[in-house]
Amino acid sequence: MKKKIVISGLVIILTITLLACTEFPVNIWLSITAKEFIIPEESSIFTLKVTKMNNGSGEWWLYSEDKNYYYTMEETVSDKPYSKISKEDAKNIISFDKFDYMTWQL
Repeated sequence: MKKKIVISGLVIILTITLLACTEFPVNIWLSITAKEFIIPEESSIFTLKVTKMNNGSGEWWLYSEDKNYYYTMEETVSDKPYSKISKEDAKNIISFDKFDYMTWQL
């Protein structure tokens, strides 16, 4: 009986931590409700933080970031629907603005 209470308590604590300390709740909601919302393959539903959404009727982000990259859907340079720059590379760009993909050139 005690073991079940301890396990239940741990599950509750882990669930609260997951919901409170990650981007999971927002990303799961947008993944379910927004047809154009994507999670870049380099990121995850737990770590992608949307920093600027499309102001129009579309349901996609314009800029987002995670621990390693900044992402944009305003300009693409590959077959993916987004472009990215590593946060390490961004540190080397004096005029870098995470909300202006045109400043992302090294």
